[in-house]
Amino acid sequence: MFPYIEADEDHVAMQDGSNQQMRLIYVHEGQQSVGKRRKALMGVRRFAGFYKGNSDELWYEVFDYLNSAYEVDKIEEISLSGDGATWIKMGAQILPRCKLYLDKFHLEKALRQAATPIDSYKGTKDEYYWYLKDAISMDSLEDINTFFESAAGLPLKKTQEKKLGEMQTYLVSNWESIQNAAKSGYQGCSAEGHVSHVLSSRLSSRPMGWSTVGAENIARMRVFVLNGGDLMGYFAAKEKEKKKEARLVRLEKRIVKKSRVYPVKQGSISYATPHFGWYKS
Repeated sequence: MFPYIEADEDHVAMQDGSNQQMRLIYVHEGQQSVGKRRKALMGVRRFAGFYKGNSDELWYEVFDYLNSAYEVDKIEEISLSGDGATWIKMGAQILPRCKLYLDKFHLEKALRQAATPIDSYKGTKDEYYWYLKDAISMDSLEDINTFFESAAGLPLKKTQEKKLGEMQTYLVSNWESIQNAAKSGYQGCSAEGHVSHVLSSRLSSRPMGWSTVGAENIARMRVFVLNGGDLMGYFAAKEKEKKKEARLVRLEKRIVKKSRVYPVKQGSISYATPHFGWYKS
């Protein structure tokens, strides 16, 4: 058994009108049947946050968890699935013996976006879609590039031409992870469903405008609870800690007040004497 890691992001609307990526990573130990048509992940641990421009911090948190939960030196492979985003690929650079897999949902989406304009123009039904599928099954990156080169001469819309260029870049840049999934018993990735359940249902499914702190706090609290954390107990402990800190502050003020220094004259020389009551000569 080796740990599986899946990653994806949610797009959260901010109060300034922008959108930011809330990232979600979860580690698990495979699937188990919980009904005739349902499966659940075993031993799930989740991580979430914006981590803007600092994705390595997120992956080091995951690495720390792996070190504490598994004997990392004995793990043959860490499976990392995602949509091929740069921040996800960074995980493969940080985690030891990590193998990247492009999840089937995003691969199918890319193939459809590449093939549909050509099939529509030619009047064929999925012919070019299956051409791309065959190229993947035969590990022929040359056939993939040939498809896009031949499509370049067709009278397509500017938006379609742009999308074809994007899909060529996407498939070529993720070719290794596509082949990793095609040549193994890859069981797929459920990241879309997890993002919807953990993040989108609270952060982006309704028209809202979030602050950075507010959105991140909500995401981390949801992950904390799903990881088995006691939220009420956590807040009770934080409140107790606040009260303790307040008592220490009050105590320090009393000590400072009692130890104030007052000048005392003896002859022509002035001395500084700690004030613990009235000074008597």
